[in-house]
Amino acid sequence: MKLVGQNQDFRIQYDSLHRLFLLPRPNSSQTIVAISVDPPIRKGNTYYPFIICQFSNDEERTLELDISDEALKAKNDASSGRPTEKTMEGTLPDVFAKALRGLATAKLTKPGSFQTSDGSGCAVRASFKADDGYLYPLEKAFFYVGKPPMLLVYEEQDSVEFLRQGGGVLAASAKTFDLAVRSSETEYLFRGIAKSEWSNLFEFIEAKRMRIENIKEAKMGPGGPGINQALDLDLGDDIDTGIARMQANEDEEGSEEDEDFEAGAAEQQEAEDEGDESGSDASGDAEMIDEDDAPRKKVSSAADKPAKKPAKPREKKEKPAVDGAAKPKARRAKKDKNAPKGALSAFMFFSNATREQVKSENPGMPVTGVARILGEKWKQLSNADREPFNEQAKADKVRATQQKAEYAEQKKAEASQAGADADESADIMSE
Repeated sequence: MKLVGQNQDFRIQYDSLHRLFLLPRPNSSQTIVAISVDPPIRKGNTYYPFIICQFSNDEERTLELDISDEALKAKNDASSGRPTEKTMEGTLPDVFAKALRGLATAKLTKPGSFQTSDGSGCAVRASFKADDGYLYPLEKAFFYVGKPPMLLVYEEQDSVEFLRQGGGVLAASAKTFDLAVRSSETEYLFRGIAKSEWSNLFEFIEAKRMRIENIKEAKMGPGGPGINQALDLDLGDDIDTGIARMQANEDEEGSEEDEDFEAGAAEQQEAEDEGDESGSDASGDAEMIDEDDAPRKKVSSAADKPAKKPAKPREKKEKPAVDGAAKPKARRAKKDKNAPKGALSAFMFFSNATREQVKSENPGMPVTGVARILGEKWKQLSNADREPFNEQAKADKVRATQQKAEYAEQKKAEASQAGADADESADIMSE
């Protein structure tokens, strides 16, 4: 099999194709064909054990394999259940998968009994690290279609764990949960799975006899880990367990208020600190302000004191520099407008030549979107297409180097002239 790319082609022997996965995308008219390759494809220091292909279900194809009947029968044993027909017809992904199976004698795996809660597909949407993808619970393994694609065989995994987001009271209102799949070597954490898929995944994993670490909590669903039983309370069916948990915590801790949640506490403390800095006496007179801003009576101490003069607004005083203290940040020197411009790269010449075309094709797109499209177009250019821009960059580099040298000589001459003028002025003043 030959893969043709923009900058590199690959040839893969048919006996390197070990397994095929036919995976329909949920809520889509497309199907993914994942090809397991062993040994994996190598590009630089990166290895790719899977080839991910995507086809439209709306396309119908008829295909005849370019192989003799004897060679086809030799490749495919009739007892294995694989088809030996040379002519195949059907949707494009089915024909492609069957053709590879006939040529490579690879096993073909399709989704099994798992269905999503709404019955629209056989995979749940999840994210691994920073990338979104789909997690397919197959009959013998999890297959994750994302970056990177992964095949997690059930027998090679030690356990799984259902993780509620937020924990405690927040778990009941969370819309998603996480699923951790652990082996002796590593852990795979799939995040952001819809809350409605909890029961289906739990029943499927339990049927596969995989060990669930928190099986008691997982049986109770995503609402919370048995709050009623943990607190030994008879709350009834219509009472929100999250509210009950909060009430139980209040009963255990008493009616003491949470100081961290007291409104205005920080502002009041800050005002008191400022009053202390300005020299106000806490035991002296104080004006109490009512809700309608009407001043109340002054509360005086035993000895009457004369009224204090209104405090003058404080002026900021510059503190003297102290040894070891941080020095004020130096101002950046203004850039000389006459200084020569630096050399442009080949990509910048390509961007200047293509930017207006991208803007016309994508009206209203922000600058970041235009830059992203320009970067993708630059990656897709061949070395021959990049050559004119590389030549422009080389010429501009020569221009920048020459102008920089001329600018340096000019500044050196101006400095020497300024020094001569200063010496002449000093001589005149001395006379």
